Amino acid sequence: MNNLKPATRNLQPITVPVNSPFLPESLKARIRTEGNVIHVTRFSKAERQVMRTKPWMWPSEWAPKNRVMTIGPFAGRPWQSHITPYLDGVMDVMAFPSIQEFTLLKSVQSGGSDAVHNFIGWCIEYLKASIMYVYPDINTGRENAQDRIIAMIEKSKTLAKYLTGVDDDVTKFRIKLAHMLIYIGWATSPARMGNKPIRVMVFDETEYYPDVIGKKYADPISEGEKRTTTFGDSKKIIYLSVPALDTGFIVKKFKSAQAIFDYHVVCPDCGQEQIMVFKNIKWPRVDAATGELIDPADIPETAKRGEYLHPDPDRMKAEKLAWYECEHCESRWDDRKRNRAAAGAKRRAGSAERTPGALRSAPCASWRERSSGLELMEHLKKYRPISASCHMPAWFSWFVSNSNSAAAWIKYVTTKDKNALKDFLTKFAAEPWTIYESKREFDAVLKLCDDRPQGVVPGDNQTAILLMFIDTQDVGFWYEVRAFGHGLTEDSWQVRFGYVESFAALEKILLHSEYQDTSGNDYAIRKAVIDTGGHRAAAVFEWCRKMGNLVIPIKGADRQSAPLRWHKQEFYPGTNKQIPGGMQRLDIDVNFYKDKLSGKMGIAPDDPGAWRMCADCTEEWAKQMCSETIDEKTGRWVPITENRPNHAWDLGGYGLALADLLGVRFWRKDPAPEPEKRKAKKQSTKRKRW
Repeated sequence: MNNLKPATRNLQPITVPVNSPFLPESLKARIRTEGNVIHVTRFSKAERQVMRTKPWMWPSEWAPKNRVMTIGPFAGRPWQSHITPYLDGVMDVMAFPSIQEFTLLKSVQSGGSDAVHNFIGWCIEYLKASIMYVYPDINTGRENAQDRIIAMIEKSKTLAKYLTGVDDDVTKFRIKLAHMLIYIGWATSPARMGNKPIRVMVFDETEYYPDVIGKKYADPISEGEKRTTTFGDSKKIIYLSVPALDTGFIVKKFKSAQAIFDYHVVCPDCGQEQIMVFKNIKWPRVDAATGELIDPADIPETAKRGEYLHPDPDRMKAEKLAWYECEHCESRWDDRKRNRAAAGAKRRAGSAERTPGALRSAPCASWRERSSGLELMEHLKKYRPISASCHMPAWFSWFVSNSNSAAAWIKYVTTKDKNALKDFLTKFAAEPWTIYESKREFDAVLKLCDDRPQGVVPGDNQTAILLMFIDTQDVGFWYEVRAFGHGLTEDSWQVRFGYVESFAALEKILLHSEYQDTSGNDYAIRKAVIDTGGHRAAAVFEWCRKMGNLVIPIKGADRQSAPLRWHKQEFYPGTNKQIPGGMQRLDIDVNFYKDKLSGKMGIAPDDPGAWRMCADCTEEWAKQMCSETIDEKTGRWVPITENRPNHAWDLGGYGLALADLLGVRFWRKDPAPEPEKRKAKKQSTKRKRW
């Protein structure tokens, strides 16, 4: 060894048997002749590359270092996580070891497709297994293969080294890399998905897929899923799409996931976390007389319809008139400030969040699981679900101005065009479109009854909150008490309903009545709303002051900028008497919530999201639920016949509005307490003394 060159003296010697198959024959002959032989060798560049261990990194860490954008406003530039911080968690959840299925319910222009491409690039580097994209049709598949997938591989130095250099290995529908294959399929061709074992399957824009493929095959998604069977628990199936109907595949898949995540932003001013919702997007009004823009907070209560109008949608988008209002400190965010809120005190889901003992110095924007409230990685590590989903509306997207979202809503409000509402819900809110029935028979309402008598709350930890809604009449009040469940489906159960004649009777129902479930657990009504319309408005406001924060005064409106709006009430209606300190009145777009209620009435009582009635629901109440229909010309709900009672129907709309105001759909269910594990007693090793 002393005769070796200085550059090789520090190499570690190894002993190799003479019959090793990789030894050249000339070296074997020399060993047989000379006996022990010292032979210095060096691995080739290719051998060193194969044997080199890659440092582990998550897709959110891999993308900025290895992905180059090939299309869009950032073409030719590296992936920049600070622009779309909300996509970090989306990429990492797909790569988590326990996840086999992931669903992304997204708005348009949110970056969701590029997040999936980043994950595929990471799979090429780390999983090294067969991949298939399935697009709605052959043309979409061809365009994405050329413009996105092939270009992504060629522009990345890390991925380009896997190209073989053979022209026939890179085609429009098949990419053969040095270590794996990528296939491009489309939903109308079962042959493209057949006879291929696939580990990573991507179903893109599923709502454009046909329901079935001819007479011989099932739906395209079921056919594609069968290709992953070989890989068992290590498979990865990705579904992503803008939603369409509430009965569509992507919506059902989203709701059925074991873990559902919402993105929480952080206010740049007060530092409070919150889920962005459309009702907090605000914009000025146009004074019809002068054409000047007026802040909505400055519009007097006495203003008449037509005096203050919505800005033209094109002007709204051009001048960026909308802002987002923090639900905690009411600070106003323009688009730039909104982007800062989406980044928060940003920390990658793949770094400090997974470091044991890591501390946060400030709140950070993050994905949180809807039921547990835990951050993304914390929830995944604790519960290890096999399926997960993320909801990604346009409100926090860097690419979509809040003024564009507001313009889409204004288009619907000013025209009452159902197609405009459909466009707003599916493309901006990332929520499904429900086909509403304009008429229904009362016996269909009675089929929604369960076996609970009036006054009994649903058990089994189904109830998140008990709410009350009151419709004021010239004499007396109609009321309904309902239980609402946790989660996106917004399940609801009728608990009590009827008519009373006085405020004292309302107080008895609200404060002094007992509500229990079948297990004997007690519930209290946590919030109520009461209609202030009619001739008794002053008395209603006085009663609301007496009840404090428990009861919210409301007023129905046919056309307004958002489904829910607050107004400061300075004087008792119909008088010059000032309300001490003033009161906040909640204005409700009744047409919007009646649309929503109509959709829920069509859900079977055993299905998630149903609007269930108690066993004592009367025929009269059921008939009131069928008292209105849609005017096809205006898109508004109108009475089927004059003077037909519609109190139950109005109360249902109030109930959905109150649940929306409280954000019940985002509440998480408290997990059942885990049984305490007894610590085993330590066996003493000390010898007993005789």
